[in-house]
Amino acid sequence: MNSNKKEILLSLTRQLELFGPLSRIERRIIAETFDAAVDKSDYTQSLMSPDHKHTEHFHTCRSVIFLYHLSRTVYLKNTSHEVNFKLAEKLFLCNRFLNCIDLYYKIDMPDFFFINHGLGSVLSRAKYGNFFTIHQGVTVGTQNGLYPVFGECVVLFPNSVVVGASEIGDNSVIGAGTVLVNKIIPKNSLVTMRNGIIEIRDHGGVYDPGFFQREFGPNSQ
Repeated sequence: MNSNKKEILLSLTRQLELFGPLSRIERRIIAETFDAAVDKSDYTQSLMSPDHKHTEHFHTCRSVIFLYHLSRTVYLKNTSHEVNFKLAEKLFLCNRFLNCIDLYYKIDMPDFFFINHGLGSVLSRAKYGNFFTIHQGVTVGTQNGLYPVFGECVVLFPNSVVVGASEIGDNSVIGAGTVLVNKIIPKNSLVTMRNGIIEIRDHGGVYDPGFFQREFGPNSQ
């Protein structure tokens, strides 16, 4: 393990001790899963546009993704082992404490997703497509046991809400403050809300939020 990874691991264990001393087995599990989580967050960064690449692992846009991957990797390593469960819980709480986001380790996020300063955001166990992106104050929730389904390259701007049996098509953008409950949104849509009325426009696939390198973004196909 290189010196940079050692520094990150040391800082992480100190952060986790906010929730109580780590046992020897917890430290071993973290050591065994740490590299995989770092590699996944590195992969995310490799696809970002230059303005949104963060080399610093403690930058919130990178930290939130790394801590999610680590908590989920710990959990999936042994879903029936109480130690793994408790450690995953600590990592989830650490992510919520440091980055003010509710991103549970049992949620199956896509291989690539981006959270742009997700303070106050809550993500439920919806189905998320690749290149899913949110900003602060976003809520993805359930209604009557039903969860939203998101296509690829969907962007949720600040304080937007998507709940229930909503289906959001590929390359769609949900504007700030928009509330969607059990709504079907076609692909390539720009969705806004004015005076409580939802407006849907077709952007023709040319809208580019600018978070990803062009060869990986919504206009790559």
